[in-house]
Amino acid sequence: MPRRTRKDLELTSLQKAWADSYLENGSPLQACIDAGYQGNRKTLSVIGNENRKHPKIIEYIKQAHEIRIMPPEEVVALLSEQARGNIDFFINDQDEIDLDKARAAGAMRALKKYKTKTVTTERVERAIELHDPQAALDKLAKIHGLYKLPEAEAQGDDPTAEEVAAAAAALEAQRQGGKP
Repeated sequence: MPRRTRKDLELTSLQKAWADSYLENGSPLQACIDAGYQGNRKTLSVIGNENRKHPKIIEYIKQAHEIRIMPPEEVVALLSEQARGNIDFFINDQDEIDLDKARAAGAMRALKKYKTKTVTTERVERAIELHDPQAALDKLAKIHGLYKLPEAEAQGDDPTAEEVAAAAAALEAQRQGGKP
């Protein structure tokens, strides 16, 4: 069955305005006010709650969430890019910050901050800060279950690097059909 688009849902302009406002603020009443529905607060509350149950509006909101919300695969990909972030992508041969070089290397998602400060009319200082690769690796390890080690949990200690490596090897072996 072909996927329906937001256009196919044929909401009235008032319903669409309500749904868009509801997506922003989460309040059925405020969405009615923002969309331009007429009535007192009690009437608008009833209309707002009816709109929350309307099948076409529910589908519109669901599709809007699919567009806005980052799927798990994209989260893992972004964390992976941050974990692989390397200052070398941002520095040229003259030891200057080179954002064009980073763009060409596809490394811009590792960039957390970029600051410029005019020191004199002839001198501008530039500074960059990358996302913490260790923090990204920690989140990825949690996502992949690398911290689920029975021995470490029983003792209440953080796993050692060797335990994490052994758990990673065991998980990889399981994925490939072998036994740990």
